[in-house]
Amino acid sequence: MASTTLKVVIAGPQGSGKSLITNVLAETIKDPADCPYIPTAGVRIFEVERFIQGRQVHVELWDASGDRKFESTLPAVLADMNSALLVFNPEVRAHEAEIKSWYDTVVVNSGLKSDQCLILSNRPHSGALHGPVKLPREMMRLKAQDINLHPGNLDDCHRLFEEFLESLI
Repeated sequence: MASTTLKVVIAGPQGSGKSLITNVLAETIKDPADCPYIPTAGVRIFEVERFIQGRQVHVELWDASGDRKFESTLPAVLADMNSALLVFNPEVRAHEAEIKSWYDTVVVNSGLKSDQCLILSNRPHSGALHGPVKLPREMMRLKAQDINLHPGNLDDCHRLFEEFLESLI
C-alpha cells in the first residue's frame, strides 16, 4: 500500500489557538480546557498517521509561532509544505488585520493554491458557531470554517481536518 506524506503548516496571529488545534489534531489532549496557553517559540512539529481514501497518510503538523520575533524561522517552516491551516480568533479585533498578513506570508508568497489552504476561525469563548467567516476580499476564494474546541466539538474538528486532507490527496 502506497504511503503519502503531507506537510501542513498551522499559522496565524499569536494567541489564536494554533497550538491547541495542533494538539487536538495530534491527539495529545482530550480536553482543551486542560491545555494552558503557552506561546510557541519558533515551531513545534507533530507527526500523525491517518488512513484516507484507502491510503496511509503520514501528516507532519508544523505549528508555527504567531510571534513575529520568530519570523526569521518562517522560510524553513514553509519549505516543502503541501498545505496550510490559517487560524485566527475573530473575537480579537487585531486578528482580522493580522490574518491577511499571514495569508500573504504563508499562501501568496509560498505559491500555495487556494485549495491547499483552510482558514479556521477559532472562537474559544463561544459555545456556538456564528455562521460564515468574514474575510478580506482577497481571501474569499479560500475555504473557511468557524470552529470552537469545546470537548463536545472535537470530533467536528477531526472530521473537518480529515476532509481537508482528502482534498489534498
